[in-house]
Order: sequence, then structure tokens, then C-alpha cells
Amino acid sequence: MLRPGFITPKLHWAPLALAAIALIIWLLTSSIHAAGRTYYVSSSDGSDANDGLSAATPLKTIARVNLLTLAPGDAVRFKCGDVWRGEMLRVTQSGVEGAPITYGAYPAPDCANRPIISGAQPIVGWTPHAPNIYMAELNAATNSSRFPPATTAGINQLFRNGARLGIGRWPNSDAADGGFATIDDQPAGNRILAQALPAANWSGATVHIRGMRWYILNRVVASNNGDELTLNAAATCWGGDCTGWGFWLDNHLATLDREGEWFYDAVARRVYLYTTTDPNQAQIEGSVMLLGESANLGGVILGRHLQEHVSHVIVENLLIEKWFDNGITTPVNLEKDEHNNLIIRNNVIRDVDGVGINLATWVWNAAANGNGANGWRGGRNLTISGNVIERANRMGINTYARQTLIEENVLRDIARIENLGAAGMGCGVTDGEGACTEDGDGIRIKVDDPTYSGNHLTVRYNRLERIGYNGLDVFGADNVVERNVITHACISKGDCGALRSFGGDDLTTTPVRNLTITENIIVAPIGVTDGCRADFDAHFGFGLYIDHNSANVTITGNTVISATASGILYQDSTGAAQNNILFANAAGTMYAYQTSLAGTDAALSAYTGNTMLGLTATAGTLRADNAGQIAVSDHNGFYHASRPAHIDVTGNKTLAQWQSASGKDNHSTERVAAELATAEIWYNDAKTSISIDLPRPYITLDGQPAPNPLTLAPFTAQILVPNGAPAPFLSITASAPAFVSMGEPITYTIGVVNRGGADATDVVITSTLPAGTVHASGGALIDDEVQWTAPSLAPGALMTVTLGVNVNAGVALVVNDRYGVRAAGGYAAMGAPVITFVDGRRVNLPYVQR
Repeated sequence: MLRPGFITPKLHWAPLALAAIALIIWLLTSSIHAAGRTYYVSSSDGSDANDGLSAATPLKTIARVNLLTLAPGDAVRFKCGDVWRGEMLRVTQSGVEGAPITYGAYPAPDCANRPIISGAQPIVGWTPHAPNIYMAELNAATNSSRFPPATTAGINQLFRNGARLGIGRWPNSDAADGGFATIDDQPAGNRILAQALPAANWSGATVHIRGMRWYILNRVVASNNGDELTLNAAATCWGGDCTGWGFWLDNHLATLDREGEWFYDAVARRVYLYTTTDPNQAQIEGSVMLLGESANLGGVILGRHLQEHVSHVIVENLLIEKWFDNGITTPVNLEKDEHNNLIIRNNVIRDVDGVGINLATWVWNAAANGNGANGWRGGRNLTISGNVIERANRMGINTYARQTLIEENVLRDIARIENLGAAGMGCGVTDGEGACTEDGDGIRIKVDDPTYSGNHLTVRYNRLERIGYNGLDVFGADNVVERNVITHACISKGDCGALRSFGGDDLTTTPVRNLTITENIIVAPIGVTDGCRADFDAHFGFGLYIDHNSANVTITGNTVISATASGILYQDSTGAAQNNILFANAAGTMYAYQTSLAGTDAALSAYTGNTMLGLTATAGTLRADNAGQIAVSDHNGFYHASRPAHIDVTGNKTLAQWQSASGKDNHSTERVAAELATAEIWYNDAKTSISIDLPRPYITLDGQPAPNPLTLAPFTAQILVPNGAPAPFLSITASAPAFVSMGEPITYTIGVVNRGGADATDVVITSTLPAGTVHASGGALIDDEVQWTAPSLAPGALMTVTLGVNVNAGVALVVNDRYGVRAAGGYAAMGAPVITFVDGRRVNLPYVQR
């Protein structure tokens, strides 16, 4: 019997109720995906037969990870301290907003002993081949499983106990002219003659030819007849003739004559190593050259070649090392769209033969799917932060990205000549100048269609040290570059800058426009020209190099120190430069300036508030073709140690003459005095203000007493002049790898500079051995202290020493915080701590980032 008021349920639901139920189900499943599943992976105690859903049942291989079906919110975590060799992690699935797919580490997501994705495999079975030369067969049973002929092409890098070894080369890198021999004649485009060439059959060797300051060609020796080499393709050097330009040879057995040099015979699949010790007693590894579907391969591949892009993915806290190609990379091609909403953070990428992080892919079928023009893309809405990239041989970061943040990354030793292998900086063996120019960049922001590439990036708080070509190379629009620290850019090539923009051939249509460059610290861009013809041999490195047809580039509040060429150059480019400090630029042998405008189209709307100090007779302060190129110039400080007529605009002029001729700079100041040659610059490259106890009395450039202590706001600087009798002033710094593998030695490079105005005498550099280490090389060991001595160190001189230590077993962290320098008279300095993490132990340490 039915109760009154009770309605019998029906088998169908009202539409509104169905919608409500669907909403509840969606919310429940969305929350499940947002939390997501976590897959655990361990090379040491995992099994691919496990489900991977707990730390107790981890998967084992990256190959198994690549087969997982992932959903938004899922995570794949690799065990801290474990190593995966020769397996590429392929990221082909996407998350959604609020529920990304994450690839990272466990048990702590920020462990110091990061999971290692290595591109190298051990090579064993070394046998004597010739005096001090050993040979290993990759086809031997002990090696062929790691280097299978069907899927690999041998090796292109070799490592001993974790340290990269140099490929054999002639001349050696420490020979005259930076290790370049000279081409004596080029009788044909594909033939070069060098009388110094050692007698050998050089067929198959790779020849690297300096074609101009900014490019190095790669060619293969097809044959040789005495001192004449026939190449696989013509080589074109500046002026149409390679006579007088430099080259070196590598990738040949005849080059092996130094400890650690190696050669790989690709035909016989044999590796040769020059060493006085038995390589069977060391860990020798080679970077496996994997054969794949794309020209861009590496430790982590984002997207599937010719197919789908990915979005809402995080890749974090991995150590990616020793890859034959790139560290983290996109494939060459993607379909329909570019990547978006990716986060690449807190990874360490080191010793890759290509690019550290390569985000450059051709998107096809984009227009047909409503995603803009087909062409080169790098992704949108990306974050690249907190990564360390060391010793990449082509570039540090290469991207066509837009609407992207690149911040707090550290890039070191990119495209160093002494680290290069047979591929050089990556230029092909038939490529010419255009394809070879930009190799060696620290960070390259490239453009194709300017609407979909290279625009609206923010690049900030990055540190770039010892970069082969440009520190930052910017080709797009509406980008902000702020508060970066760039030291020793252009360490392998010349005619480049700590930051360069390049607009092309036409200022009205240039894709490079509306750049904002603010509060960067730039120190000593070198512009190395080893191997150049004699008339191009002067060092040629710029601070801020605003090159051909860059429009509306605003440069504000930057500090540029000791560029060998001009501190700021606008070449056929426009913008404004305000409140910059330009100290001791034009430090090379050529006539150059603190700021220079070159070309008829160069123009500044404002040049105000800048401080310029030139120290040498060849260093001017300001140059332009004519006064009309600068609309407003005022409130600047013009300072020089010796040259009264330091302004070069339609002739050399004093400030008074410039004011009279132009009507500009009426509120600017000038001082020319010999004591300015002793000036020092103090700068703060940190995010917080600092207070410095000055070691002696100083005056400002205008002769006023300097405050002591000196307070500097973030990313600012001040030029001071010692007041009173000149005295030495010593500073000391040290550098070492941030991470080493277990068993790998640590090499510290310690530099002492006398920044004072008088000789430092009886100089003694000391370093107490860091805890957990033993002395391996360098200096004289006295108890637990290593010492180096020098009778004197002149003003401005640099003294460099190296200390090698071996790390005791079980040590996970090495801190060198007791090194310093002293000299007669009580002059002394101590260095800042240098921290190195040792991989291999499963110890979770706090994440440390400078």
C-alpha cells in the first residue's frame, strides 16, 4: 500500500537532476585527478613488473615510464641518487590548469642528490694499442649491449671518473694563438695549406676554421697531400679567402699526445685514450649517440616528433648530464600547436654536447587548426627557473618562446673552446657563416613569425659566467631583461656582447623592438679573437650591443665594466640610455667608447644621467656621427684619466667644446685627472641592499668623501677613487662545480686581483682543505693548508691558481670556506664560501640556491 504523499520513483530522471548528478561526478573525478596518482621509479630497487604506485613497489626503467598512461594531476617521481643511463624521458601527455603532470624526485622533491638521467654508458675492456694509448672495442661483448650498432652511432664525449675529457686535437689548446694554426694559402675553396701541419694521413679528421670573429666553420678532411688538406666542402672566410685565418684539427688518432685525450673511430667502432695510467682502474664513460626519429634528442624530450604538443607539465629537480645532444629539448617538429604552460625548474644540466634547454620546434598544420602561422615556435606561458646549466657545448638556453619567464638560472662555461668535441659548437660540416654565427650563446631568444615567437619574455635574476658568444642574444619584441649578472661573455668568439639584439636589415620592419634592459650587472665581455687574421686580432667584446636595426631599446640603470670594445653600442638602432654606469670600457687595444652610436640610422631620444669613466688613451666617453642623433643629452658625468678631448662627435671634443657645438649636456659634469686611473668600482649583484666596510678612505668621482660603510641598493654600483697614498687592495674569489659525481675530483679555480693603486708584495694565497677531502693537486701542502706564493702583484693584475681535491667516501656536501690571500703590510682578504654537492648518496639536504 502506498503511503499518502509518497510518489513511486520512476526509471528516468528529470533533466535538471541529471545535470546535478553529472556535476557531482565531475567534481569528484576532478578532485581525484587534481590530487592525482604518483608513480615511483628506482633504478636501484625497482622492477617494471611493479605497479609503481608506492615507494615500496617502484618501477625500474624510463622505458617503462614512457609507456604509462597519465592523467592530469599525476606525478612521476624518480628516486634521489639513482642513475638511469642512455634512456630518454619522453613527455607526451598533458595536464590541465590546476592539475599539471609533474616529473620530479622522491623521497624529498628537492633533494640535493638529484635523480640522474645520464646519457653516458661505461666503456670497459681497455687494451694497450701504442705507448700511452689504450683502445676499447664497442663491438666487444662487454660493450655492445650498451652501444648496440642497430640503435647507436658510437660516442661523441668521453668521461673519466665523472670528468669530461678533451678530444685529441692539433695544435693543443694551450699552443700559441689559443691553439689555432694558421692557414698559409687557400688554392681552392675546398683546399687549404698549412706548412706547420704534422705529417700524417689526416683523412676523416674534422677541421675547425675561424672564418671571422663571430663564426667557426666545421669541415671534414676528405684527403691530404703533404701540408695541403682537401675538405668535404668549400670554406668561406671573411674577405673570400681563408689565408691568414686560423684552424685546428680533431677527431683523429694522430692528435693524441696529452693525458686524457681521446678519439673515436666510427668505422671500426673503437675508442682510443691517451693516458699514462690503466683506464681499467677508472670509470670510463662515453656519451651514447642514439639514433632517433628527430634531429633534436636528449635526456628529456617534450612532445612527440611530428605529433602532439604538451601543456601543463612540470619537470623539476632532475640532474641531466653527459648527453650526446641536448639536455631538455623539444623535437624538431610538432603538429597543430606549440607547447604551453610548462614549468622547467631547479634542474641541473651539465656536460651536454648540444643545448642545455632547447625549446625550438617547427609547428606544422597550425594554421589549419586555428593556431596561427606554421613555423618555428618555442612555446607560450612557460617558466624556466632555478636551473643550473654547466658546460653545454652549443648554447645554454635556446628558445623561440613567447609570454615566458626565464629567471634565476645559472649558466656557466657554455661553448668553451677547450670543451668542444668534433661537432664544435654545433655547426654542420657544410654550413656557412649564417648558420654558424649564433652558436655559443648563453640564452638565445629567437624569432620566426614575430606574432608567435620571441615576444613578451621576461629574463631576470639569471647569472651567466664564461659564455662562448653572446651572454643573451635577443631577436624578438616587447621583451624585458632585468637584474641579470653576466661575467666574461664572448670567451670563445668576438664581435659579440654580454647582451646583444640583432634586428636585421630594415629599421621600419624589424622584428626587434620595444626592449627594456634594466639594472643588469655586466663584467668583462672579452670578445676573444684567437685564430683571426692579423687585421681582426684585437679583442672585440661589447657590454650592451644593440646591433643592426633594433628599434626603441631602452637601457636604464645598468652597470657595464671593462668591455674590450664599447660599453654600450647602438648600431643603426634607436632607443634611450639613462642612469647607466659605464666603467673602464674600451679596455682593449682598439679605439672605442663608453657609449657609441654608429650608423646613420642610430638615434637616441634621451641620453641622460649616465656616468662614464675611460681609463686608457684609446677609450673615449661618448661617440656619435653627429649631434642630431641624440635628441636630449644632459646630466651626464664625463670622466677620464688622461684624455681631455674624450667626446667624439664630428671630431674629438672636451665637454665644453661639445656643449658649445651641440647645445647639449649643459648640466653635465666633466673631470679629467690622472688619479682617476686608480678608480675602483663597487657593485651589488644581490637582491638585497648591502653595506661594505671600505678598506681605506675614498672620494667620489667629483672629489667628495665617500661614506664608510658604503651602502649599495640591489643591482647598483658606485665608482670610488682611493684618497691618499696608493695602496694595494686585494680581493679573492673561487669557483668550482656546483655538483660532482661520486668519485669525481673537485677542482677549485682561485683568483686574486689587486684592485688597489700600488704593488702588493710577498703575496700568499692559502686554502685550508675542505672537510671530507684530501689534497690531489696544486700548491704546496703544509699540514692541512695549501699555499701559493708570488713576490708581487701589480695594480689591476690577476693571479690564478687551481686546487684539486678528492672527496672521501660518504661525503655528500663539500664547503670550501677557508681560503684567502695576504700580503706585506697587513693587506688581506677572505673569499666567500663555495659549495659543491656530491651525487650518489641517498641523503636529503636542504635545497640551496644562490
